[in-house]
Amino acid sequence: MSTELLRDHTGSLNLYSDGRPVDGVSFSSIVTNNQGEQVAVLQLPLTRTTFGEVRNVVPFVRPPQSAQ
Repeated sequence: MSTELLRDHTGSLNLYSDGRPVDGVSFSSIVTNNQGEQVAVLQLPLTRTTFGEVRNVVPFVRPPQSAQ
């Protein structure tokens, strides 16, 4: 998977994932995190976001507790 910030003809930076634009995301700034790395701050409006679960994870089932 590739992630890119590409500048368009207006000077705006746009987020692309695997060569496709990520709809609704806007670039905000570049900051330094607690580990001293530079990171991009992006804004993703939750009104344009869907939430889901990973489909390839099996939930952990605890064995029944024995009565003591």
